[in-house]
Amino acid sequence: MDAPVQAAELADRAGPAPSVDLDAWARTSALWPGADTDADPDADPNAMGRFVDLAAQFRARGDSGWVPELGALAVRLADWWVAAASGSAVGAGRVLGISGGQGTGKSTLVAHLAGALTKLGQRVAVISLDDLYLSQAVRRQLAAQVHPLLATRGVPGTHDLVSGGALLDALARPGDDEVALPRFDKAADDPAPAANWPRVRAPCDSVLLEGWCLGIAPQEAAALGAPCNALEANEDAQGHWRKFVNTQLAGPYAAFFARCERLVALLPPDFAAVRRWRGWQEQSLPADRRMDVPSLDRFVAHYERLTRHGILVLPQRADVVVRLAVDHHIAAIGWRGLADTNDPAGAQPADA
Repeated sequence: MDAPVQAAELADRAGPAPSVDLDAWARTSALWPGADTDADPDADPNAMGRFVDLAAQFRARGDSGWVPELGALAVRLADWWVAAASGSAVGAGRVLGISGGQGTGKSTLVAHLAGALTKLGQRVAVISLDDLYLSQAVRRQLAAQVHPLLATRGVPGTHDLVSGGALLDALARPGDDEVALPRFDKAADDPAPAANWPRVRAPCDSVLLEGWCLGIAPQEAAALGAPCNALEANEDAQGHWRKFVNTQLAGPYAAFFARCERLVALLPPDFAAVRRWRGWQEQSLPADRRMDVPSLDRFVAHYERLTRHGILVLPQRADVVVRLAVDHHIAAIGWRGLADTNDPAGAQPADA
């Protein structure tokens, strides 16, 4: 990688950014692995300070936001991802996965990252696993044929992975063809009209694929026995729904997730934080589109099992693990084997 770039220039590359309140964040000693220890002889002792300086550039822009560090993180990830291209066997259409539970900041991070990569000269496509949800009609068929809980979008088994795989293929295919990126209308609970889908020219250099269960491995059979919440106890007493979901995770979802060359995981401290953050998201919606508290609790309960499981298993599977504190600030960042990218933290296990 070239010589370090000044913080102001890095901030400019990331596009629109949230404001930053660094008072608590700057005091987080574990923010950047190796920055305050002698464990890694190649670590840059000034890494955390430069990272804080970079985030301060975003604060100076005056934009609002409740995950203020994500703009700075996006710039670091963009440099790392582009540097890793030299060792990639994929070529065009490289897929970077961004995983994280509801409300962790995936979409915000991906928006900043897309801006940073574009300013580095890359052609970028953004895909959300949410935009691959099956239609209400298809989910009703699943509910009738497999289990009633499959009428609710979210869990593995409620996405159109065949179309998702074909989309990734199209984004990597040479020819300068226009490719439509699907969008799902959550208010209507159905795919948006295809005429309204954004379009990009292929081949793309990078595809940013984000999803709440991206990269999560299936659970062991023994873990499926006991229900994890009232929804499972009352509406999946025999475990048929959770076993179906687990089978999907072990089969077609594992194959789809394997399309990611690298994986970044945003990890909440616990499921309670996810429920709280998801509630904040709901309050940001127009009043006529918000779920009431009981409805939101029921909806989020569909995601609880795999969210809890992801907190446990993603640190061993992801290349970059971003741990979030209860106040949603970044508490720690762990990198796996990144010495060749000149990352200031050096080579670190992802769960540093």
